[in-house]
Amino acid sequence: MQLSLEQEKNPKKRIDTYILIGKNYTQKNAQQALFWSNKAEKEAKAIPYQAGLYESYKLRSEILMEMNQIDSSLALIEFIVEQELIASTLERADIYNLKGVTLLNAGRIEEAMEQFNLALKIYRSENSKTGVLLIMINLGNCFYEAGRAQEALNYFKDAYELALELEDKKKFPVALLNYAMLSLYLEEDTEKVDQLLKGIQQNSFIQDNEYILSSFYQNLAVFYTQVERWGKAEEHYKLALQTLAASGLSIDAGIHSGLGQVYLHQKNYPRAIENYNKALELSTKHSQFRLIYNDLARLYAQLNNIDSAEHYWELTYEEMRKQEEENAQALVLKSKNNLELIKKENEIALLAANAKSEQLQKRINLVIIIALIIFIALVIQVAYLILQRKKKELILKDQELELKKQKLTSLSLRINQKNQVLKEFEATVSKQEEKISPIVNDAKIALKNSLRIDEDWKEFELYFNDLNSGFYDKLKSSYPDLTNNELKICSLSKLRFTLKEIAQTLFLSVDSVKSARYRIRKKLKMEKGEDLSDFLNQL
Repeated sequence: MQLSLEQEKNPKKRIDTYILIGKNYTQKNAQQALFWSNKAEKEAKAIPYQAGLYESYKLRSEILMEMNQIDSSLALIEFIVEQELIASTLERADIYNLKGVTLLNAGRIEEAMEQFNLALKIYRSENSKTGVLLIMINLGNCFYEAGRAQEALNYFKDAYELALELEDKKKFPVALLNYAMLSLYLEEDTEKVDQLLKGIQQNSFIQDNEYILSSFYQNLAVFYTQVERWGKAEEHYKLALQTLAASGLSIDAGIHSGLGQVYLHQKNYPRAIENYNKALELSTKHSQFRLIYNDLARLYAQLNNIDSAEHYWELTYEEMRKQEEENAQALVLKSKNNLELIKKENEIALLAANAKSEQLQKRINLVIIIALIIFIALVIQVAYLILQRKKKELILKDQELELKKQKLTSLSLRINQKNQVLKEFEATVSKQEEKISPIVNDAKIALKNSLRIDEDWKEFELYFNDLNSGFYDKLKSSYPDLTNNELKICSLSKLRFTLKEIAQTLFLSVDSVKSARYRIRKKLKMEKGEDLSDFLNQL
């Protein structure tokens, strides 16, 4: 094929063909796409051929975006503008749109909206309905990513109706799919959506386009997850996976993350962990990592693996913190850019009105006021982000506290069970002859050591001190006459253990615990009728 292309006598036609081949490879094989883009660029420079050079740079920017090299993609877009390669108003709108899509892929939603609106203004002024249709789909995606589903639905509906009017075979199924899925989520009109989806499934363009077909399956899987039809969700996630694998396209992390949710609900923990790990390998955004870590924390909590659950809660919090820092940095950068823009505009105006000192002063005042407004707005935004982060920190701390309480309860139960083993052993051997009592005592000591009750109690004290900071220190300093055993009874009483539970945990008789509690009440100088647990919890 390459040989026949090089025999093409018309160089411009040959360059256009190189670009077309590169576009076909964009989502399937990035390296091949770059090869054809570079070939087109090289020949376009040699002729020279400005339109070919523009298209080759534009194609390379799209390829870099698909490879998640966002900064390089944006730099190339700026280079196209600086080199004045844009030959028409519509091409300028195309560049705005490309920049918007690149920013949207980077999660910079507000900046993406600005670019899409600039493109939309041009497309409407040039009466380009195809361009307007493209921007409506992209703006719908922006609002959806921003969590503004109703506004997204309005754009998808307009895009669907315009695609129907234009009979656009390529964009119609995309607009229809977006409109159908969001209608299902917001309006729950399953009958209308079912009819729309049948039209999508039978569309020849979707059947021939593996990327859109996999998106169709993935969106259906998300819907089935929301209505808790887990079998159907698993089936469609697998269809999306198979479609992408067969076509050689890159796998979306959301597919494995979705399968992880399905298997987590089905309590198929090994499969869930396997898919979450694959999703982590494919993820690039903090929001994706946060959701996956949160699900893994829930999974290990269900398995009663406290250490792993705590680890993933910490990772969840870390991703939340990183995302908030990036948002704050983006706000600062945007404010700086706005200030620079205002300064430049006012410098030009000041040079033009150099002789008018009164007007000059007004403009300076205006700049100061605008700068102050922007600064105040920025402070409010940052303060809001800090407040939100503190709220999330409190939630995570509550979850961590709950895990520690579970661990404390688990330890007390374990000590209790081991003491029961010792008690049953003593009951069994108590009927034996006195002559074997030394052997029995040795066996009892060996059994106690093997059960590691003292180690369990130390671990219990560690968690208790962590949850009740300063409790032991205050109790010891205020009431130095309390013995170690009495301190243990105080800690269990603070947790509102019953007499029987305290006796079983400390391997004592109920009467011994009663006597000890009586001595404790005297040492604490408690009033008659005052509850010991209430007294300790007020310390």
